[in-house]
Amino acid sequence: MQKNLQQQPGDKSAPSFMSGLFSRHGITLIVFIGIASYFLWTEHRAHVVAFSAWLPWLLILLCPLMHLFMHHGHGHDSDKKD
Repeated sequence: MQKNLQQQPGDKSAPSFMSGLFSRHGITLIVFIGIASYFLWTEHRAHVVAFSAWLPWLLILLCPLMHLFMHHGHGHDSDKKD
């Protein structure tokens, strides 16, 4: 017996993500996110550009800190059993 994979007109199954994205609410959400992104970029562009010159140096300075946290101080006490 083969299942019918096509959606019937009276079928109340959950819509897919893409069909929900192109609904009236989905399009409204896309427009809202676009407008918010535009204003965030235009209002904070100066801060982002000024910070971008320091970003490579901050990442290099964060490497030892990340190393300590990821290795838990190099104690390697995780091998010991209680």
